[in-house]
Order: sequence, then structure tokens, then C-alpha cells
Amino acid sequence: MKIRADFVTNSSSSSFICLKLDSKELEEKVLAENKLSYKKIEKKYDKEYIEEIKLKGGLTVVIGEGGDVHYIGKDLNGEDLEHQTLTQIKDKMVSEFNKVYKLQLNSSDLEFDYGEISRG
Repeated sequence: MKIRADFVTNSSSSSFICLKLDSKELEEKVLAENKLSYKKIEKKYDKEYIEEIKLKGGLTVVIGEGGDVHYIGKDLNGEDLEHQTLTQIKDKMVSEFNKVYKLQLNSSDLEFDYGEISRG
């Protein structure tokens, strides 16, 4: 059996898997630590049409249509998935969050998500 460790991409879309915060309360704390809020992101989106904002600790705010926050987390790539189990990835991210943001997260505060981004 052959296992793919990377993502299939073509000109119209690409797939992703991410590890993200699972609650608005945690998102608000992380945004505040980065001097952001949902309202500030929406205003920034209206002015610049941004799709993501990089945060401390390697996190990204992914912004959907209308400036709504789609998720805050980290996109995983083939290298992440090739060298670590999903549990190891999650535990490492919890540790990084707690270090950078002084939070008391545990693995249940993060969740995996996946999807496809249309590019045209």
C-alpha cells in the first residue's frame, strides 16, 4: 500500500490540514496578546482584503469571506506529518501555545480540521 505524505494541488484549489484552537474564548486571548480583535481584523480585511495574519509562536489567523476569522492555528505540511504522529504534533503545539501565550491549554483545547481552498 502506498501512502501520500503531501497534498495534491492544481490550479483551481489546494487541500489543507490544520491544528486550530477550538473555542472563541481562546481565540480572543491569543488575538489580544497580538494586539488584535475580531473587529480590528474585519476592518483590516475591508481596507486590504487580507486572507491571513501571522501571529507570535508560528500561529496564523485565517480569514474567510467578509473578514470573519475562519480559524487560528497552524497549517500542517507533509514534513510535519511525515516525521511525527498527530498526537505528537498536537502535544508540541500545546506546549508552544502555553510557552508563548502563558495559557494553560491541554490537548482537548486544540482540534484538527481539513478542507480545500478554491483559487479561482
